[in-house]
Amino acid sequence: MTISRRIQLSFLVMVLTGFAGMGAVYYELTLLQDTQKALADLSDPRKSAVYEMEINTIGTALAVLSSLDDADPQYLARLEKDTRDFAYYYQQYKLLADTPRHKILAEKLAVLDQQFRAMGLRLIEQKKQSSALIVSRAADYKRLEAMFFSGQSARKAVISPSFDVIQRKF
Repeated sequence: MTISRRIQLSFLVMVLTGFAGMGAVYYELTLLQDTQKALADLSDPRKSAVYEMEINTIGTALAVLSSLDDADPQYLARLEKDTRDFAYYYQQYKLLADTPRHKILAEKLAVLDQQFRAMGLRLIEQKKQSSALIVSRAADYKRLEAMFFSGQSARKAVISPSFDVIQRKF
């Protein structure tokens, strides 16, 4: 056998090994997915509703934190979607609550969720207000800086009302 033929055969063996490995992984993942579906079908629907509410609560927290980091409207849309989904699964849980303990937990959950979401919205609103205040304050400083370097008298300067608000707060 020539060297080029050996290289071709070894390359073919590598490709076939790769395909065999991908096939085995695909088979195992399909088997795992089928097993998960079977377990989910056998489980308590109440438990499924609780898991979904947990996912939506985590999504809400992530949307709030992301919105605080970056004021992109997509995060508020995510927050609204998670709120709707949570409400849907909460109603499912409430309908499935058959013991007094489950009914009490459903009531507590509603109160805690409402407080959690209100706190998140409050944080987002405070971030918006503080960002607006910072922008306003920066504009005031630029105006003062321009006045200082232009030699204009401080008495002739017109300072925006937001500067007065800042002074009162600090």
